Amino acid sequence: MANRALLYVVTIAFTLTGSMSDAAERSISRGEAVTVAEQFISDNGYTEAPAVKERYVPESLERTPEIDLILQGRRGTLEEKAYGVSQGRRGSKSGWTVVFAFKQPCKGCNPNNGRAVTMDSDGTNIRVEHVDFILSEVEQTL
Repeated sequence: MANRALLYVVTIAFTLTGSMSDAAERSISRGEAVTVAEQFISDNGYTEAPAVKERYVPESLERTPEIDLILQGRRGTLEEKAYGVSQGRRGSKSGWTVVFAFKQPCKGCNPNNGRAVTMDSDGTNIRVEHVDFILSEVEQTL
């Protein structure tokens, strides 16, 4: 899991900055965090776009080795464009939290909630949080 997440971040950082040394020396902007998160949820199968298995990063509670089954369950659950963004991440004032609304209609979900993609301020350690995020709590809607 850690190797896949690192490869994903390295690929995105290089795309955003043009070089790894530039990426390692700076924090990403709010807009860059949104771009990284939108690509992350797309690549990881949460939208209608086909997942990129080579970039698959499991959620903390996903324990099955059946990646295809996991991706099938994720498919089409989130909107492809971010709903909003907040500075900071769970347990830290630094980093970014990018929030995505559930795609409607969503079976068994609260339409007032969504999912959060969190990352460090430089775009590393990206993940989808396993708990829902209350949409009204987002710092800035997009």
